[in-house]
Amino acid sequence: MPTDHSIYRQLQIQLDQYPIGYPATKSGVEIDILKYFFTPLQAKIALCLTLRSIPVSPIRKRLKNKFGIELSSDELSAMLDDMFQKGVIRRSESAGSPRWGIAMLAIGMFEYHVDDLTRELVEMMHQYFDEAFSAEFFRSSLPQLRTSPHLKALVPEYIVDTYDNMRHFITHTREPLYVANCVCKQGEALMGKPCRQAENYEVCLLIGKTGYAARGRAREISKEECLKILDLAEEKGMVLQPGNSRKPSCICICCGCCCGVLTTA
Repeated sequence: MPTDHSIYRQLQIQLDQYPIGYPATKSGVEIDILKYFFTPLQAKIALCLTLRSIPVSPIRKRLKNKFGIELSSDELSAMLDDMFQKGVIRRSESAGSPRWGIAMLAIGMFEYHVDDLTRELVEMMHQYFDEAFSAEFFRSSLPQLRTSPHLKALVPEYIVDTYDNMRHFITHTREPLYVANCVCKQGEALMGKPCRQAENYEVCLLIGKTGYAARGRAREISKEECLKILDLAEEKGMVLQPGNSRKPSCICICCGCCCGVLTTA
């Protein structure tokens, strides 16, 4: 039977295969982070997931074949839901049935712990960023976030396209809008370094139904409130970093003193 440590190493190796990987370090801090997020049984369940969300039946089959663990569909579904609420995996629905998928570290498990951070986790994340993850995060030629300039600072010929105008996007979207606390600002505050640019940490904008809302970590807002948040961000000189797509599912409102992306780029 594999030891608990080998289970976490297997999970590290699997996570390292994804677009934003999870590289090993000499210190082993990446294993400490996984032990913080997952119990040994939860790590085994995670090893049966993929980036593509799948229903409980194939997960149940893989768990039995890989580890000899036989659970009923109801038992496994309850465990998967617990892991989703804990912020270590993803959940979606297809034709009214739940599906679950693995989550990357960032953007992923770390952000899912907004409003539930501890100094221990933040310290481990800082160490891991310094030792390996920062280089991994910026290795991709297609980053998860893109920087959107403040329009007042630009002359018209330098505006890239209308999808860089977040006000235009918010005004015309038909998706529900949510706002959540910024996990980076919360983390830095735990380390005794509160944000110098914003007193209100509720600046993470989410577009469409999201796991944040399903976990009770975000509240629904109107377009008017969303636009006011953008206006205030511009006044304070914050940097907008929407998800890197024409229809982003998130807009991070960032600062140079807290943002993990801006401070390590």
